[in-house]
Amino acid sequence: MRAIAYYRTRPCDPSASKQSISEQRSAIAGWVASHKDCKVVAEHTEYENGCSERPILKAAMQECKEKGACLLIASTEAIGHGEPFYPRISSVPFIKLPSPRRAPGYIKPAAKNAPEGLSLFFDNHAEGYESDIYLCNESDNTIANITARLVGTTAALDDLSSTAMANDSRLLVTSTETRCMESLPARHMGLLSGYNAMFDGDFLLICDLVYRAEDDSKAKARAIVDKGHNGCGFVRFGHPENVKAIADIARTADRTTNLLSFQQDNPR
Repeated sequence: MRAIAYYRTRPCDPSASKQSISEQRSAIAGWVASHKDCKVVAEHTEYENGCSERPILKAAMQECKEKGACLLIASTEAIGHGEPFYPRISSVPFIKLPSPRRAPGYIKPAAKNAPEGLSLFFDNHAEGYESDIYLCNESDNTIANITARLVGTTAALDDLSSTAMANDSRLLVTSTETRCMESLPARHMGLLSGYNAMFDGDFLLICDLVYRAEDDSKAKARAIVDKGHNGCGFVRFGHPENVKAIADIARTADRTTNLLSFQQDNPR
């Protein structure tokens, strides 16, 4: 099989572009190595600038027609603060390579349109129901000594300790994870876990966060992800005035809110 490789970069995000193009080339090389009948006969690199036009993609597709080749799309992920790539191609055969498997703690620039402050970001890479969950720090300050506890459950609890969960008859716990990061720079996000909208969407996902702020104070935050969440976009952490009302809703309703609580205190 003949193939033409299609890469993407974003010149206004040079650091993210360098990281992305390296991953894209590794993805193409790995795919070709596992498909011995495939030979890459040409490569094309798009320089994304925020416009919808993709002249390099058109050139790559034209060459596919001329050479009877398949288009290999190295990545559909957003590069830096850019947009994901959603290929809508029908005139030539194409293969969209899967996103690379990344370990928790992987850090990259915050997604475009991230809300101010801390949030959870569901990155589905323009693909199906599988998403990565990132802790997004869209602020001017680095946070440090981060511990995130994620629990999939049928009911919202104030206390996510193992003892409290074991003693609550309302509760069915589907998963628990604890992730730690030394630090998360301003305007960046770090990978916490995965999310499958077809399975995890039937439950609440609670994230409890503990970290040290820029002024060395200890901060705690919580977010609850709705049942039926589609595995895309942002879920923000809330504010003190929302705590009681949102907690009451979370305990009694089938569909809880995106925001639960936020509090900050001084370290002991």
